[in-house]
Amino acid sequence: MRHHEVLAYDTGRLESVLGADRVRAFNERLEWAAGALKGRRLVNVTGDDQRKGGVYEIMRGTIPYLRGAGIDVLWVDLTTSPKARPSLEFFHLLAHGRSVAADWRAEFPVRTAEFVEFGRAAAPELVQLLRPSDFLVLHDTQTAPVLPELRPWRDSLLWHAHIGTGDQNELVDGYWEIVGPNVAAAGGRVFYRPEYAPPALRDSSIFASPGVDPSAPKSIPLDRDEARRALSSPPAAWPLTWLTGQDRLFDEPHQVVAAQLSRWDPLKDMSGAFRVFAEVAARVPSFVGLVVGPSAQSASERAELELCLEEWKKAAPDISSRVHIGVIENCGTAEHDDAVRTVQSAADVILQKSVQEGFGLTVTEAMLRGKPVVAAAVGGIPLQLHDRHNGVLVDPGSDETSWADHLHELVSNNDLRSRLGTRALGDVLEHHTVDRHLNAVIDAVAEMPPCDAPPGGR
Repeated sequence: MRHHEVLAYDTGRLESVLGADRVRAFNERLEWAAGALKGRRLVNVTGDDQRKGGVYEIMRGTIPYLRGAGIDVLWVDLTTSPKARPSLEFFHLLAHGRSVAADWRAEFPVRTAEFVEFGRAAAPELVQLLRPSDFLVLHDTQTAPVLPELRPWRDSLLWHAHIGTGDQNELVDGYWEIVGPNVAAAGGRVFYRPEYAPPALRDSSIFASPGVDPSAPKSIPLDRDEARRALSSPPAAWPLTWLTGQDRLFDEPHQVVAAQLSRWDPLKDMSGAFRVFAEVAARVPSFVGLVVGPSAQSASERAELELCLEEWKKAAPDISSRVHIGVIENCGTAEHDDAVRTVQSAADVILQKSVQEGFGLTVTEAMLRGKPVVAAAVGGIPLQLHDRHNGVLVDPGSDETSWADHLHELVSNNDLRSRLGTRALGDVLEHHTVDRHLNAVIDAVAEMPPCDAPPGGR
């Protein structure tokens, strides 16, 4: 079982960005939480995410503030064998109303048995670590099969879902058929949106969208031209590799750059992003597209990366020289964060061509950099982006020519990019920062015995 290092952050680091009043209110909530959990550990349990993805980013940006407030915080990953990964990925996709296989029902009994067995196998190591007084927060699908093994902690156990979909279909029903009874037995539940919870659990759940830490090194502003110079002449230990073999990314200072940064998850449609970039590159000689993700781990991620590379191989030379595919190694390190920061800062526009999104933290990060975002109107993205106000929302199911039209409009209009980006920065600071997220989660803790209500809480 992997133990993550948990740093301690002082909320004073947020004051220059969020202001004294916001930070003072945040401190009051944290002080209440510290009092409510006095003498108890707050144990966060996540899947073995290889230090990548939205859950990892949210966790490392939020729980240091809990430790900074004096709460005894622990963060561990469940031990996950390679044998268990296919079933966990199977249910991850079902939660989004998707499946790799058309005959998913034929797989369902076997994957369910593997899913349940994973919970039984993973639980003893976790139980051995726990104390009777611990307060537990279990995150996402990978932890759901462990819940039946944690009955002694039921009233002090919160299940936090970071994924979901508002679509209702038989795949989602299949997910909740197996996962629902487990999470219903938890003392509390947190979802991003009411539509993500099955109807039977909505009235007894808390809804809290995540937020970024604007004071984190990854969030520090970086000048666009400086970022492009860094990408063109990286240091020797740079963790970003361009698989398409470019020695030089940017030939002219006036080039307009768009990027999509995501995991090579089929739900992110990275190969579709490549095709959109290729179409815009065919229209605009000064356009450059960057498709970048962390190292591919699972079979489906490797397949998605290979699809992108196949698209690149069949592109005309004028296109393949301006649409690049990159992989960032060493997830979770300072070097990885710096590479992400540099790629996002070098871009003029960020694309998020997702099929489904729990929330879309890459959208939040781009908005924090003042970048206009063109994104699918799926999942939690419409909680952040408002079409033509602070970004561009594309209807689900739109063809790639339509996506290219929307991106082309921004690529061709500097004033529009500037206006949307400025509003994006203001909106993310107002609604989607770490204090907003933790305040809402503390509300969830307040509703679980034996806690009193926090200042300003419910």
